[in-house]
Amino acid sequence: MRWKLQDLGLVLATEFLDADDLHFGWFEPGEEATAESLIHAQQRYTHRLLAELPAEANRVLDAGCGTGGMVERLRAEGRDVEGLTPNPDLIARARERLGPEVLLHESPFETFRTHHPFDAVLMAESCQYIKRMRGLEAAARVLKPGGVLLLADVFRMKTLDEPYLSRGGHRHEIFLHTAVSNGFEVEMDRDITEAVLPTLALYHDFLTKRIVPSAEAVCRSFDRAYPLVGRVARFFVGRRLALLRKRYQHQDPDTFRRYRSYRMMRLRLRAS
Repeated sequence: MRWKLQDLGLVLATEFLDADDLHFGWFEPGEEATAESLIHAQQRYTHRLLAELPAEANRVLDAGCGTGGMVERLRAEGRDVEGLTPNPDLIARARERLGPEVLLHESPFETFRTHHPFDAVLMAESCQYIKRMRGLEAAARVLKPGGVLLLADVFRMKTLDEPYLSRGGHRHEIFLHTAVSNGFEVEMDRDITEAVLPTLALYHDFLTKRIVPSAEAVCRSFDRAYPLVGRVARFFVGRRLALLRKRYQHQDPDTFRRYRSYRMMRLRLRAS
């Protein structure tokens, strides 16, 4: 798993909006996306996703556990849960939240090994950061026969043919084909785009109208008061901000609908 520039808006907005999770929210029809409603929508997303986890799946790996919110929720249900992320900062926050008794792995999912296979692997917006073939091979390796891979994430539905479009997300039909070739059966493949898309509108507005303009204003202030510092800031920060602005001009909900869908999937590893 890896961080990408196009996901900076998600991270920054989550920090500034005081949300507790790094995933999208699930909004009801007509519900306005605000900083306050986002927190409740993220809780609703967690509830809807975990409702698809089989009751008999006791031993669960949260692959891409973030700050540990879903691990905490699953443990409250009495399940035996471990978390995984390659990000040391998130691991530290999850450990602070969950305590020393919860086993957390600082590792890419593709290279993760276990001596005790899981009943289920959970991926909430971490699938897109995992290489398709190696990730599905790893899921098949760490699951028990008959175990499930439950995920919710962005998938590309058509070829990207506009400049600066985010490359994030696996191609939908290729991902499913690869899953089947690695021993999985598709039990559920649900399009939930309209339920989560208000989150993108909120992040897009926050980043393009607040974060990027504020950073550009700081660079201009340094340029006026401290020309040398300003030139250094423009060299290291200005080009990245310009690229970020161009990319996020193409991350609005209408563009998302043209090329992508947000899907919830449950894949079951065949028993034989």
